[in-house]
Amino acid sequence: MPFMSLKTEPSQENSDNYKVVLKPILGVEPGIYLTALYSIVLVAILFMVLILPGLLNRRSLVHFDSEPKGAAIKMDGAFIGSTPFGFSVSAGMHEFEYGLPGFQVERRKSDFGGSIFASLIIPTKSTDRIELTCNEPVRTLADGASEFVAWTFSGEPTLAYQVPLPLSESAYRIAPALREDPIIQLKSLMILQEAARYAATEASLRDLARAIFLLRGTGLSSSPSVALGAMSDILNYASANMGTSRWLVATLPHSISKTILASSWYANAQQSEAYETDIGTQGTTTSGLKPVTIRNVTFNPVPEGRLVTGEEVKRSIHLEAFLIAETEITLTVWNEFLRAKPEWDPSNIADLLEKGYVSEIYLQKYSAPAYPEDSVSGVSWFAAKAFCDWLQEQLPAGMGGFKVDLPTEIQWQYAAESGSVKASGFDGSLWEWCAEYFAPYVFLPSISDSPVTGPERSIRGGSWVNTPGTVKTSTRAALPPRNCSPFVGFRPVIVLRNN
Repeated sequence: MPFMSLKTEPSQENSDNYKVVLKPILGVEPGIYLTALYSIVLVAILFMVLILPGLLNRRSLVHFDSEPKGAAIKMDGAFIGSTPFGFSVSAGMHEFEYGLPGFQVERRKSDFGGSIFASLIIPTKSTDRIELTCNEPVRTLADGASEFVAWTFSGEPTLAYQVPLPLSESAYRIAPALREDPIIQLKSLMILQEAARYAATEASLRDLARAIFLLRGTGLSSSPSVALGAMSDILNYASANMGTSRWLVATLPHSISKTILASSWYANAQQSEAYETDIGTQGTTTSGLKPVTIRNVTFNPVPEGRLVTGEEVKRSIHLEAFLIAETEITLTVWNEFLRAKPEWDPSNIADLLEKGYVSEIYLQKYSAPAYPEDSVSGVSWFAAKAFCDWLQEQLPAGMGGFKVDLPTEIQWQYAAESGSVKASGFDGSLWEWCAEYFAPYVFLPSISDSPVTGPERSIRGGSWVNTPGTVKTSTRAALPPRNCSPFVGFRPVIVLRNN
């Protein structure tokens, strides 16, 4: 039977007005059954919001943290985030894995609960914190320095992108390891010294300075003594290296660098770079080295001597005698290498590309009147290095203490400028790969066998495409080591193994 009815009453405006009239249901007045209905709906909503989520899936909001921070965390084998961060964890036993490069991986199981009532609104909160142990602090800092070097090649940060602070972040992570081991402290400072050669932007200088302060503090809170110690380290480095003033002038903004330019420190550094000896007055002793031909590659001796190099910050560098290839490696010799090492044949380019050893134009020839047809070009640094390793296998038995390698920049320039060296092609045939990573500031001191890597390798010499006279023997350039170019070849050297 109907429990409501509609009555229509005409209005003065001749429009219909509808009035709803509720009738009792089974004798229950509308006010009573509507109240009951609303109560049931409200209880159902409260149950679904406050109780049901907790019944179906009890969870805890866990704040994960670690020392040092930045550790990646896996829960039950799946990555969930990096410390510090919060994560909603379902109730029960879970297996967690904490990892940070250079640190011992920590694994443990944790049992989390969770409230049933109002779990969505007021979740159960807990904290999970762990301290990680650094297995290889020096390696960790070196990896951070290598990432720092790569970022320095990207230039100053802009509004479009910002750069991270990988060097100082690595210093923060390993700083506690310096407290009880002075050897680690010494090696860490040497890595920072190497990193300084790449600090060519304001952002990189800030990262370097922050790293110095963090290492000096050995992971403890900053204090006046820590600040004084860090400043002492910086001043000692600046005073011990005559190129520091030039480095800061080139890197810092003009508002600051103009003060350095006007200082007696800068003037004295520039005036102190006069040397009595140069390549013309030394370079007569070959230490018994004689020309040697290996697989049709003739190496001629370069005498011991001293090279004065640098246009703005001069350096006087002593070199031991060594042997250098008379010409750039020819196609004939290169093809012999490919027959002996078929993994470097162009037919295997897919594998070489996958490994990052070459670029797409590996060994592709170029057609131009001035193109040096006899010299091999289009080789990557990795391919040139592999050739040197192959030639190493061909060394005579009496040369066991020597190694075949690519020349350092200084060896290349010294040989190119020495009138007593029988070699050709230094002045514009092809750019030639050198051994080391390209550092913007070579006048700053480097460390031998540095674990710090860079994104580019040095090349020297100029090529057939450069206008004659525009590239000097002192001109520096660089390419990523996998790059192949029709303008780049190489010539190896033979040096003592301890060089």
